[in-house]
Amino acid sequence: MSEQKKPNYHVYPSDLSNKKWKIIQAYLPKPKKKAGEVGRNPVDLRLVVNAIL
Repeated sequence: MSEQKKPNYHVYPSDLSNKKWKIIQAYLPKPKKKAGEVGRNPVDLRLVVNAIL
């Protein structure tokens, strides 16, 4: 039996569907920094957009 991975955040009904996320993601900037380099750490932009909505 395969174990489903649960997200480490609360999922809300207003969160973006995968289909809507693919449309919005094309308009967001790509991260310029890689993990471990100087500057801000990359964040999951989908979580940011869901928080705004």
